[in-house]
Amino acid sequence: VGSLEKGAHKRRRTLHQIIIFMAFDKSYPMEVKVHFCENLGAAQTQLSRFVFYDCNGVAVSPIDVTNPNGNNPKNETALKVIESEGKWLDRNKTSTLVFGFDRCFQIGSYELLTANDFPPRDPCAWSMYVKQNGGEWKKCTYQRCTPPTARNSSYGRFECDGKPNTVVTMQITKNNGARMTQLSHVAFYDPRGNRVIPISVENEPEGDHPVEETPDQLIEKQGKWLDRHSQSTLVFTFSPDSTIASYEMFTANDEPERDPTSWTMHISKGNSGRTEIVHTKSVTPPTERLASYGTFTMRRVLESHTLKLHSLRKKCAPATYKLKFSITENVGARVTQLSAIRFYDEHNNLVRPISVTNPDGNNPRGESAEKLLCDEGKWLDRHTDCTLVFEFDVATPVASYQMVTGNDVPQRDPVKWTVSKGVNDTWTEIDSRTVSPPRQRLLAYDRMNFGDCTFDSKKAQKKPEVQEKTEAELVFPPSARSIKVSSSNDGKYSCDNLMGPESYWNSGRFAPQWVRIDLGRKSNVSYVTMKVDQHPAGFTKHEICCKESPDSEEVKVATIAGDSHKGEVIEVFFPSVRAQFVRIHTVESPSWVAWRDVKIGQKDAPNQSSFAILRFD
Repeated sequence: VGSLEKGAHKRRRTLHQIIIFMAFDKSYPMEVKVHFCENLGAAQTQLSRFVFYDCNGVAVSPIDVTNPNGNNPKNETALKVIESEGKWLDRNKTSTLVFGFDRCFQIGSYELLTANDFPPRDPCAWSMYVKQNGGEWKKCTYQRCTPPTARNSSYGRFECDGKPNTVVTMQITKNNGARMTQLSHVAFYDPRGNRVIPISVENEPEGDHPVEETPDQLIEKQGKWLDRHSQSTLVFTFSPDSTIASYEMFTANDEPERDPTSWTMHISKGNSGRTEIVHTKSVTPPTERLASYGTFTMRRVLESHTLKLHSLRKKCAPATYKLKFSITENVGARVTQLSAIRFYDEHNNLVRPISVTNPDGNNPRGESAEKLLCDEGKWLDRHTDCTLVFEFDVATPVASYQMVTGNDVPQRDPVKWTVSKGVNDTWTEIDSRTVSPPRQRLLAYDRMNFGDCTFDSKKAQKKPEVQEKTEAELVFPPSARSIKVSSSNDGKYSCDNLMGPESYWNSGRFAPQWVRIDLGRKSNVSYVTMKVDQHPAGFTKHEICCKESPDSEEVKVATIAGDSHKGEVIEVFFPSVRAQFVRIHTVESPSWVAWRDVKIGQKDAPNQSSFAILRFD
């Protein structure tokens, strides 16, 4: 040990590193994996140095580095990136370096140096992953940049701010029968239909791609992506504040057998667990090449810290009433369609639902579930197993229903289904049918009765809940309080007492607008509700911000984004914070910004909460 001085053998590990290497069998307390997914155009990738720094700016040296599946010249192996001379070169366009450290630390920044020649080999896009104490790989950053033109020069330091990106993982489980899978493009959209562009896409575990058919083609919409596997996983990385509501896939230029037919999608953020947002079963791709599968709507995906944005009834309001059709079989096609479903009460009067949805449906443009209510067009789902959920605004007595066939292809007509009644999302099966549809197009099935299984407005009406007394702190005390607003249409925005008629504030202007409430003293806040006063209805985005004192920094605790309408109550939960000032900031709205009945409180336990009622008198 004494005879081995540091640096004596440049391409060998020191003895204590060899001992660690052998004892742990290449399992280090901390490992960092850097996947270089793009360079400036060469078929090879190279660097002369890769340096890590902790949060204090101190360089931290790895004790080992490897290049899995790399093809390196004899004197240009991965170890060169942590030594003081030479370079690392891999005869692959994409490449991976794995660094091993003898201790865990927080990466504050890192630095790359170009090699000595041939700039087209310089990496220009990469992802970094961290694994500690044998755990799972966690993606910590993605970077795309323009390398310096000078040789043996630094890219500059890249900061690791620790802010987790939004990651959507798409697992393709089946295609049309080929041994390879391909797509030309995958597009993502926010709730308003605007495109959300990923900052990267990767094929994990390592995909097998032709040189010009990498996952990046899915973003650029040039060429296609191809993986020489029938099952494949794509990982799309988005900026931390991205909101994704739907997506669209496009077939490639050839070989329909390679088109995906089944897949799932999960969303994750940082170290949080993955949440399934899409699960498809036997989707029928379009036969045309470079054609859209149609737009798929995800189970609702909201932004960071956003927990609720939905129609919320007051505690004394009626329950929600729904009918769910679970279609399990059609005449013989791989897609299912109808032009209408109509409902009738016991007097044969038409009963109109207020909405209809098609959970996990795959609908072509212009053929969504809403078509079932508008008496024009048709609904089509590229599944044989389909679900339709109709919602009614009151406890409507629905005694019977009638389906209407689509305009073409009789094989798509449903022949077998069940119907369930839902009150506050508690489901009870009330009907089960196996029928023969009419052969004529746009013709009604026979009327089908529910019998005694109907909504009973007397029995189903939800009773008002008794407000239990609680010793929880009232966040908005009756003394020492005030309100400030960005603007006001009529100047009436002073705060009255905690009880009284419905309050109201109208800014008289479009977004951005805000209202700030002074609670009078520091209080625990974890719950805000506000009633929307908005016309026209449409997409809105709001931020909830808190300040502990007049001199402290304001902190954003929640973001709410989605479609809203007049009379809707938005309920927001967030981790409890200590605050005296609460500001509701509307960032985007199609109408003047206005609120009614703002409530701020601390949620103590299920069925128990303390509210402070804000009145704009």
